[in-house]
Amino acid sequence: MLGEAGLSPRVLHCDAESGILVTQFIEGAHWTRESAIQPENLSRLAGYLRRLHALPARPGMAAVDFSRQADRLLRLLAPGVVPEALESASRLVFGRLGQREVSVVCHNDVHRLNIVDQGCRIWLVDWEYGGLGDYLYDLASFLCYLQAGPQVCAALLSYYEGSQPRTTQRELDDACWAFDYVRWLWYEAQQDGLAALNAEDRDQVAELEQRLLLSIPR
Repeated sequence: MLGEAGLSPRVLHCDAESGILVTQFIEGAHWTRESAIQPENLSRLAGYLRRLHALPARPGMAAVDFSRQADRLLRLLAPGVVPEALESASRLVFGRLGQREVSVVCHNDVHRLNIVDQGCRIWLVDWEYGGLGDYLYDLASFLCYLQAGPQVCAALLSYYEGSQPRTTQRELDDACWAFDYVRWLWYEAQQDGLAALNAEDRDQVAELEQRLLLSIPR
């Protein structure tokens, strides 16, 4: 479906039993952090995501629920690992986002390194987390990985919404906080805890936790 729509490399061979997947090779460049936040590229990404989110869902397509993912990861952690302030904020945020009842085709991991730019068009690769869900997480993942500031966040949302806004800035802020929270839980839930992470990952975990605590939604 995605390959037919020109949104991802075409699948050439798939063997689910052996875990082998072969796709079309796409030659192009990844965005740097600097190029990713350029207005032209924010506009291009917004247009791509609008096309993706407008695709019809196919029968049997899996749903991706970040709230459930957070609950699953939380159950893997020992009591006290997650500060009460974060647990309380997560209930508030996921409660608000859950009222949106949006279910469209999403990538859910829009990192700049998952974008291949051919100049005339962009592609998204690495669809491991793809499925039906709230399109806000596609915008949020891109912005969170970049640690984008308020101006970039507002610009991407404006390019995506166009002249008929459906989403508020607070909803996007909630989705960004929720995405970072799930990402932090994922790191914390690694098999051997922080001891299994390298120094760079441990620094990222600490930075993520601090960012979450400093930006608790109200």
